[in-house]
Amino acid sequence: MKLTDREWRAFRIGEVFSSIKISKSADFGKLKNGDTAFVGRTGSNNGIQGFVDMDFIQDAGCISVGMVGTMRAFWHGHSFATSQNICILRDEHLNEMTALFLCPMIDRALSKYTYNHPVKLGTFPNEIIMLPVTDAGDPDYEFMEQYIKDLMLQKYFQYMIF
Repeated sequence: MKLTDREWRAFRIGEVFSSIKISKSADFGKLKNGDTAFVGRTGSNNGIQGFVDMDFIQDAGCISVGMVGTMRAFWHGHSFATSQNICILRDEHLNEMTALFLCPMIDRALSKYTYNHPVKLGTFPNEIIMLPVTDAGDPDYEFMEQYIKDLMLQKYFQYMIF
């Protein structure tokens, strides 16, 4: 399965996600150590800065985007707490595989921003990402999911050979 096997079209992020919200935040340095993943504006470890004891957490099954700093998109299949300026993206079509396809697209759209010129919540939904489409012109989530599964299988086979 190749990326060139499909037609592609531009979508605004606000067209792809049904919910785009800034999360309730906490100061990592003021929290006690615990079992809840704490997502910050770091570009590594899936955005996780550590583990804290916190009552307010985000439900699993979403993408987080740091709106300041690294401005990276990460999938979260687990509940988590956040620092400030973290945007949470949700949609009924979102699962681990579709998210792993969408996150690099979001990263690419935000690559024009810098720490001194961050993306703003008001303009973020209008950022453009390119996605494969169905014959009806809608995002092709089945293709995205299968494409990521195929990539994972290729990696598994590479590891098994050695």
